[in-house]
Amino acid sequence: APLDGQEVTQIAVAKDRVLAFAPVRLTTLQPNCGPLAGATRVQILGDGLVSAPRIKVAMDFGAIAPAVTPSRASRLRSGGSFKLGKAPSASSQMMPTMGDGGAGTDWSNVSEIRTVRGGFDVEHRAVFFDTLVVQRPISCSVEVSLDDGEAYTGSNLQFSFYVDPQLDFLEPPQRPAAGQVPLEIRGAEGLSLAGPLCRVRFTPAGGELADALFTRGTWSKKNDCLECLSPEMPPGWYNVEVSMNGQQYGPQPLHLLYYLPPKISAVFPDCVPLAGGRVTLHVENLHSSLSFRARGAGFGAEGVELELDGISLPDGTVEVLVPAIPGGDPAVLTIDASCDGGNEWFSDLSSINVFSTFEPSLTTAMASKAGGATLSVSDLSLFRGNSLAVKVGQVVSKGVFRREDLPEPEEGAAEGEEPPAPPALWVDFVVPVYDKGKMPLADPEPVEEVEEGEEQPPPPPAPGVPVSFAPDGRTWFPAGQIRFFEVPTIAELTPGESKPECAPTDLTVTGENFPESETVFVTFAHPNGTVKVEAGVWVSDTSVTVTSPEGLAPGSVAVSVAFDGERGAFLACPAAFECA
Repeated sequence: APLDGQEVTQIAVAKDRVLAFAPVRLTTLQPNCGPLAGATRVQILGDGLVSAPRIKVAMDFGAIAPAVTPSRASRLRSGGSFKLGKAPSASSQMMPTMGDGGAGTDWSNVSEIRTVRGGFDVEHRAVFFDTLVVQRPISCSVEVSLDDGEAYTGSNLQFSFYVDPQLDFLEPPQRPAAGQVPLEIRGAEGLSLAGPLCRVRFTPAGGELADALFTRGTWSKKNDCLECLSPEMPPGWYNVEVSMNGQQYGPQPLHLLYYLPPKISAVFPDCVPLAGGRVTLHVENLHSSLSFRARGAGFGAEGVELELDGISLPDGTVEVLVPAIPGGDPAVLTIDASCDGGNEWFSDLSSINVFSTFEPSLTTAMASKAGGATLSVSDLSLFRGNSLAVKVGQVVSKGVFRREDLPEPEEGAAEGEEPPAPPALWVDFVVPVYDKGKMPLADPEPVEEVEEGEEQPPPPPAPGVPVSFAPDGRTWFPAGQIRFFEVPTIAELTPGESKPECAPTDLTVTGENFPESETVFVTFAHPNGTVKVEAGVWVSDTSVTVTSPEGLAPGSVAVSVAFDGERGAFLACPAAFECA
């Protein structure tokens, strides 16, 4: 039956295939803004929207009328149509532009209307369309026709085109990988227009969009920036992009580094002189944005940022320059690290000793040319370190710190007694094999001139090989001289057996080239693993005497002799000492 003159409240189809529907009222555009480049997928919600074969959407860039008049409908029908997503031709650019004209300009007679094909989303009962390209920021009203442009709605919903905001920098440009951290996004223009649809996207650099996370962006008038809470992400670099409509993101992302807290596993050397120096930090979770500072001593509680002198990400090392330390006294510096330019510091990651001067001395000033003796330098200011070194001539040996605490004073000691002596401190080192080319003798001491008739002083000792000590392996302090002697030959131990029941027995060791020494020591090594050490007496260049120790167990005891200290280069006697 014909439908002429009849009111349709829902949908009706006449026998002549005419589709009739109730008036449509539009309520919402999602989103209601998009970039000038177009391609924004807009969803139109409203009452009475139905699926139709020829849906059209009109964008009116002129005056917004309260209803569709016949003349307006005529303009809509003649405005042209475009396939979904296709931009208008250059001859039909959008006019006018927001901001054109002066105050009070009358735009009521200026109109540019464009239509595009729309689709229908059955699930959401909504019409959708893709916006076209425009040349300048502008707003338009959006209306819908379900009958191929014969009649349009008059809901006057507005859609705004904007310029993609320009992003300048992030504050901070790095952040910890754990937790949510406030982030400020600063830009030259456009960000202040951010509304409730604004979203910030975090995508792994070189990764997939499927791995991205999103957060809401809010414009802060007080701080003049876009603010958001950056989500927790795995460590690495991320692209940060802003969308003003929650759908399309700007073409120029910023870059944000997610990092794990740095850890300093070692510092070489772990000490510097008061004049400062270069140290190498071994850092876990190292990246190029790290900075370091030293606190304490003359640098105060706030500390001084250290100058970077080189970084190796594959090796996890960074070289820093410690400046001269004010104050002039030995101290300890604390090393901190920052990943965000000093806004936040990871404190107490490591420490560095600061030293002034040393006056080390050798505990034993002679050694066998065969090397192997363990000698020591001592000084009350010595400390434990990973770069202790002792240099014999030009040959450097590793130093090992050793400390011996003296026993506590007995209870009931009288008042006024001197306090206990400080602990004994040493740095031990192994004497290298003598090398004449690398171990030149020191210059002879000058001979003191005396007046005629005065008693001549004793001649100065023969020069030895200079020895020096460095707490950092670089800054050397003289420690004395070592006089090397030829390797002795051990010939015989007499008597060859002990007194009854292993009682202490006076023994004589004979041989050749025995150097005169006050540091002769003899070891008695039992097969059961017991080793006893006794001091010997140098008698001549062919003889040394010693008394066997008490408590030796019966058995064949190996006897060895050293002329360069208790831990010197020991030489074994040819035959064992029989203890019976």
